[in-house]
Amino acid sequence: MTRPRDRLSRPAFARVLAVFACALAGLGGCKRAPVDPRTQVLQTISAAEAAAEAKDIDGVLAHLTETFRDGQGGDARELRSLMQLHFLRQGSIHALVRLGELSFPTPDTAEVDLDVAVAGTPLPEGAGDDLDLSGLRADWIDLQLSLVRRDDTWKIERATWSRARLMQ
Repeated sequence: MTRPRDRLSRPAFARVLAVFACALAGLGGCKRAPVDPRTQVLQTISAAEAAAEAKDIDGVLAHLTETFRDGQGGDARELRSLMQLHFLRQGSIHALVRLGELSFPTPDTAEVDLDVAVAGTPLPEGAGDDLDLSGLRADWIDLQLSLVRRDDTWKIERATWSRARLMQ
């Protein structure tokens, strides 16, 4: 005599499958640990950097607020034009970004100072503070960003930059 199999109802099976999928993804019950604001801001900057290196203008602009302004009062449309021109002139774009200061004047605003080297050839990866960059041929830029958090997403609202003599 064969015994009938215990079957899960469709909704119960869906719940089991969802729990299994979450366990496989390492999400522990499908709840992600909250990411602290510092990490979120650094992830936003890293994603914008990756988009710039890939010459993905829309990818860069996706990290800007609708009210973005640069130090000269330019908006995202003007930044798009500037990037298009730069990308046409450069065969490839490589950046080395070092974090200077990161502060949170309010829980939903961040101020970031970055030292950036931009070159047409690959730059050293994983550059620690002890890496000698004095002989590196690159455009050195001091970059200050103001970011705002809206709907749990950090976006760049203002960017000012100037040429730097040396990366510190």
